[in-house]
Amino acid sequence: MARPLRPLVEGGWYHVTNRGVDRMNIFRDDTDRRRFLALLEEATGRHEIEVHAYCLMGNHYHLLLRSRKPNLDQAIHRAMSLYAREFNRRHRRDGPLFKSRYHSCLVTDDSYLLAVTRYIHRNPVDLGCDDIANYKWSSLPMYLGRRRRVYWVNFDFTIKMVGGRAAYSNFVLGPFETVVERQLASTKRPTQLGPELPADRGFVAPIHRVA
Repeated sequence: MARPLRPLVEGGWYHVTNRGVDRMNIFRDDTDRRRFLALLEEATGRHEIEVHAYCLMGNHYHLLLRSRKPNLDQAIHRAMSLYAREFNRRHRRDGPLFKSRYHSCLVTDDSYLLAVTRYIHRNPVDLGCDDIANYKWSSLPMYLGRRRRVYWVNFDFTIKMVGGRAAYSNFVLGPFETVVERQLASTKRPTQLGPELPADRGFVAPIHRVA
């Protein structure tokens, strides 16, 4: 069966995720995690990809990306191929590292976008982490001012959209669960969140109050 085409949107926002083959760990130590983040940083310059949120777990990762050009496939393919090659060489293994090609979900509405960042940043709860505000391998500590920000993680847009850092902290650390989070956690993940983009827009710049 042919693989479905991905919507490649100029200015599009995406929730991107993948996990290890047979649920194996794709991050064995901090060196692996640092290399993964370095490849994300490289993608921001080479492919004009904006990283707005990330969380690295043991056997999978979650990213919120904005692709200024319709080239998300190129950016993710290059970064993940390099990571898998270096992981295999470093850990003396052969074969595929990831379960499949990455999953992406196009986000076309502000309220959904906020819910995606909450879902990404709350992922460590599944590991039994009771202090996600200080989880080392997530962008949340930068959002909340708990860790020095790095230039290639863009969180100002999300912080402003929700009404400031304190409001975002209450939103993410609160006990409620959004409908979107339940959708993202399901075995059948959506490929789009929000309204369909008009056909005559040619998949250019999907709404959002983005400069």
